[in-house]
Amino acid sequence: MADKEPLLRSIACWTLSRYSDSLKRLDPTGEKRLFEKYLQQILLRLSDEDSIVQEATCTGLINLIDSVPDQILPYAFDILKMLVCALEIYKGPTLTGVYDAIGKLIEFMYQKKMKKDEGLDLLLPAIFKQWDNTKDTDRLICPLLECFESLIKVLGPDFIKWADIVLDRVLRIMANLLPLIESDIDNIQQKTPLVDIEFIIRSIDIIGELCNAIGPKIEPSLVKKGAVPANIFVAACQSRNMQVRQYGCALIGDLIKAAKEYMRGPLGQIVTLLVSYISCDSTEIELYLTVCNNSCWTLGEIVITYPEFASECANLCIEKLANFFTVGKGKKAFAQNVAIVIGKLGLHAPEIVSRQIGKIIKGVCLSLRDLPAIDAKLYALKYFLI
Repeated sequence: MADKEPLLRSIACWTLSRYSDSLKRLDPTGEKRLFEKYLQQILLRLSDEDSIVQEATCTGLINLIDSVPDQILPYAFDILKMLVCALEIYKGPTLTGVYDAIGKLIEFMYQKKMKKDEGLDLLLPAIFKQWDNTKDTDRLICPLLECFESLIKVLGPDFIKWADIVLDRVLRIMANLLPLIESDIDNIQQKTPLVDIEFIIRSIDIIGELCNAIGPKIEPSLVKKGAVPANIFVAACQSRNMQVRQYGCALIGDLIKAAKEYMRGPLGQIVTLLVSYISCDSTEIELYLTVCNNSCWTLGEIVITYPEFASECANLCIEKLANFFTVGKGKKAFAQNVAIVIGKLGLHAPEIVSRQIGKIIKGVCLSLRDLPAIDAKLYALKYFLI
């Protein structure tokens, strides 16, 4: 790992990390001695001037966190300090490895209930400096957004003070790039797409993570921006790019749970879109199946969040949902999701769902019997028990 040749240093960093799990087979004394020696060397390599070694070192650290988390724990803050220093040293694509390693490490640290303030006081100024210095169109914004997902997850409700900054940016990215994705579809003969859809997917994931972390506190931020965010969310939901559409449909469900009143405005348009994506024919192609599955899940969230919409939803989609059981299409997890949605519809619009009871009862019971007793299953089964 200290060889003068960068290629050998990088290979050594990566290879040794792949064997880190074997440390567990040593006696405690030998394990600690060997592990500390290796960790010391890999941390020294974090400040290596060669980009290949830098990348291999970050990969090695991620492997260590995955393979020997208990051994890593006492050194977690030291590793984080070195990664923060690396943010100042690394340039260009090698920063991707640092972002990935930081995200992995901070999630691990707080799963182990280590004190938040100790690590984040050091990390936050450095990571927000990267945030300020990275352009919306820079490819590095994608791994940086992924790192911020981990930050949001770790901080939870405490991330509220930065929510507006992050939300403004990802909404801007989506607003700028969604039209270009549609242009890519219209101009299928062009060799190079105008936009990489990962920019939009990472932005959608950030908004979903914000919904989970700060819950209803996201609603004031959306309200003060007027109808613009809602229009962006609907545009993602109706994108002709199936990957963007599947993420957009799922995001609507997260938003409905976190921003009930704000999402009430475009609800009619959203329900119409989601119902149009429910089709037995779509279950033959993986991406279409995911769009259909996410649409069903989001319709279920709409029904329990806005019970007054249950009858309208049931009228529009219960026959479509029942057909999944009569034609026998779809994967097991998808059939379970359909069964849960039917149960939610039945609980709030029983007179409509009961018209299809002969078609659905067997399929629902068979689909739910192997599902653990999660809240969604119990909620759905109430309809069939009352």
